[in-house]
Amino acid sequence: FSMNNPSRIYFCQPYKSVAIALLFTLLLGPLGLLYSCFWGGLFMLPIGILLMRTKFLLGVFLFWIACCIWSVKSVEDYNQRMYHDQRSSL
Repeated sequence: FSMNNPSRIYFCQPYKSVAIALLFTLLLGPLGLLYSCFWGGLFMLPIGILLMRTKFLLGVFLFWIACCIWSVKSVEDYNQRMYHDQRSSL
């Protein structure tokens, strides 16, 4: 350690788990989407409630699949952003 070259301290955001995001979304639907994408979860929650009230099972099933895809994609995008931010700060 010298006064001319002080050490740097880096704080890194933790990555999100794709498996956990998928598990939450499979079990909880749009509520589980809140883990991976907060605004996506808030957007899909009222749509999911409306779809479930109609009791149209095919629509609910397709909606659930769409939530799962959105969840995995948003976690992958988040982790990619964190990786690039950490690499650019070094």
